[in-house]
Amino acid sequence: MKTKKKPVRVFLFFASLLFAFSSCLSSYGIQSISSDYGVLIGAAPRQALDILLASEKVSTVVLELEDFSSEQIDLCHKRGIEVFAYMSVGSLEDWRYWYDDFSFLCFKKYDNWEGEWWIDVRNRLCQDFIVEVLAKELYNKGADGFFLDNFDVYYQVKMEKDSQKTKAFFLALKDILLRLNGTYGIKCIINGGDEFVTDLISEENSSSLIYAVNQESVFTRIVSYQRNLFASQTKEETAYFTEYLDRVKKSGIKVFLLEYAREEDLVKKTEEACRSYGYRFFISPSLDLK
Repeated sequence: MKTKKKPVRVFLFFASLLFAFSSCLSSYGIQSISSDYGVLIGAAPRQALDILLASEKVSTVVLELEDFSSEQIDLCHKRGIEVFAYMSVGSLEDWRYWYDDFSFLCFKKYDNWEGEWWIDVRNRLCQDFIVEVLAKELYNKGADGFFLDNFDVYYQVKMEKDSQKTKAFFLALKDILLRLNGTYGIKCIINGGDEFVTDLISEENSSSLIYAVNQESVFTRIVSYQRNLFASQTKEETAYFTEYLDRVKKSGIKVFLLEYAREEDLVKKTEEACRSYGYRFFISPSLDLK
């Protein structure tokens, strides 16, 4: 899950197509939310607030709070909306203000997202920055919880078949969770990270560190990142994730889903699947999440 603060250049060859083309593009964006959960990390504050104010059902939302004011977050609270602040723990994007300070920790390019790298979270300075600087900024703005992305860095290392390195990454991520819980006492949602979560909940009393798991693409899959094309997920992938999420629920952790779909039939099919499993969910028509 990513949001990129990069300018978008659209080249129009025929002026007469401008209005139709713009209408087509806007149809890919989020206009309103029909479920009680939303993920709007690509939306600017004014756009996000407009969407939330137009959506009567939303009670939980994930936002990129860097550009939000405390007053804007308070508007969500007055509507009874719980706000989770997006934080990327296991990766680093080249547009973040802290990129130059921690770019030396980048060890592998992130597939499908230009300008993003997996980082070595074993570094203590990096851990301190995440917990003591980033999290503090978001907490002071009024965040009700943290939405922690890219714990899949653990899987990236696990594939290297180096048991000592894998264990060190696991302990580093777990320590970040422990410190966030101990310092701020607010809820933590982990986005993805199934390998990490599976190993964590196998430890006695560790599942209490996580309030919820947000899993992407259980019932839908991304066909094209460039063109925002989506389709039904394969039966094998859906079976894997539903079995995994059943274990997560049994350990006392809540489950949220983030799915991607534009076509009406796929949206309806996905909604029905989510409800049949009792998952809270959000279906986005765009990878930009705005």
